[in-house]
Amino acid sequence: MSKREKFYSELFPSGEIRWPDGDSGENIAAELFGAVMFGCVDTNIKDALDVVAGAATEYASTDHSALQSALVDLSDSEKEAVSALVKRVATGILYWMCVKIDQFPGSDVEITLIDKSGQRRTIAAPSKRELRMRYFEWMDSFSDYAE
Repeated sequence: MSKREKFYSELFPSGEIRWPDGDSGENIAAELFGAVMFGCVDTNIKDALDVVAGAATEYASTDHSALQSALVDLSDSEKEAVSALVKRVATGILYWMCVKIDQFPGSDVEITLIDKSGQRRTIAAPSKRELRMRYFEWMDSFSDYAE
């Protein structure tokens, strides 16, 4: 079970989330946002690592044969370097997106989750903890590939 699957099973034990009131609800909303973002990162890292390893990828509709044939003659240490670069680029993109949202030029950005009952839970806003600081907690909590 991935870190995210464990989080989701605890958050949605009966298929629906029970939102606590106040700051606790907003903290859970932020964690959910982080889990979803790192789910995107991990999916792409896993796919790229499968390509580097010459294995079938989760997305069979994408033809990776040209990439795989270009990588087939790499030594194990070269494949490890490519894999490390893949992880660094994928996680770096998310990190710098968080930084740029925190420091949006000329404006403030607010990210708000609106639950099924219509209640708003703010994830990112000038008065909230910065996304780039939460990023590291999210990475530790929700990524199975990021380092």
